[in-house]
Amino acid sequence: LPETGFANGYEASKAAGERLVRASGLRWAVARPSIVLGDSASGAIRQFDTTYAAFKLIAEGRVCAMPATTGATLDFVPIDHVAQGVVAIAERMEQAAGGTFHLVSGQPLPVERFAEAIGSYAHFHQPALVPPEQFDPAALAPLERRLFRRIAGLYASYFQRDPRFDDAALRALTGRACPPTGEAYIRRLIDHCIEVGFLPAE
Repeated sequence: LPETGFANGYEASKAAGERLVRASGLRWAVARPSIVLGDSASGAIRQFDTTYAAFKLIAEGRVCAMPATTGATLDFVPIDHVAQGVVAIAERMEQAAGGTFHLVSGQPLPVERFAEAIGSYAHFHQPALVPPEQFDPAALAPLERRLFRRIAGLYASYFQRDPRFDDAALRALTGRACPPTGEAYIRRLIDHCIEVGFLPAE
């Protein structure tokens, strides 16, 4: 695994952890989830942290714009697919040992469609997607600039790339494929956030 070239410290820490596991001398298998969000059927999730904090700022219009590249995609994966996948790998450890398994959607959502899904709710703000070379955090209003730098900006790199993950190893081992993660899934996530009060109802 490389030691550099990661989009953020979180990704670098995961790679460092993998290197330790691979060098441990123990029997191991690596599960690599992409961007983990709520349940595929209900949208439910236990904690609204990490990605959800940025999502809330965007939907409520406190961060109005994100630097985004044309063609960029977001690989969201439901938490139930991740949990069931990890269990399935552990149950098949004899075959899985030494393998790397991507727990991903395989159906990455274009950032434009993600923004449109948010904007489909009349009381939410559809973020402006600005070419990175034209985006200047210093030009934002003071509060928005602070929120962007402290929270939303940590995820800005996700709006500027088109990662492709191969989940063939997981499917071959377990027969599992990820449920659909298009706009209907995003709306289920938003509806759950509204239902439990994480996002405003109007």
